[in-house]
Amino acid sequence: MFDIGGWEFLLIIMLALLIIGPKDLPLAIRTITQWIRKARSLAQEFQYNLDDIATQAEIDKVKTDLVADTGFSDMKTELEESLRAEIDPQGDLDASIKSLRNSVDNQEILEIDSSEDNMSSETNSSDEAGQRDVALNPTGKRNS
Repeated sequence: MFDIGGWEFLLIIMLALLIIGPKDLPLAIRTITQWIRKARSLAQEFQYNLDDIATQAEIDKVKTDLVADTGFSDMKTELEESLRAEIDPQGDLDASIKSLRNSVDNQEILEIDSSEDNMSSETNSSDEAGQRDVALNPTGKRNS
């Protein structure tokens, strides 16, 4: 990586022993190796992201070339139109499906409204029944 020979490496170790000292040298070596690992992992992640971007750009280019060469998007719309013309030439089927959906939606709304009305009438009738059961006489005692 740095093209360091044996004598140069020995010289670096001797200088490190003199400057840092034998007591703190293992800690310094650990710290330096952690920095190197961190730098390598960052470089590897950066390279991976660059490769990913390049791959995505190539995929997009191939996709646009394929669509341009085959006219796939035009074929899709033509196929949809021809199927629609064959299956439902007057558009009656589409209109009946829409009206059916509207009627189902309206029916659901009516059912919801009627269930709310039933719940409110049941609540009112139970309140009235409770009031009849608990009728009090003028002395404040219950009538039997």
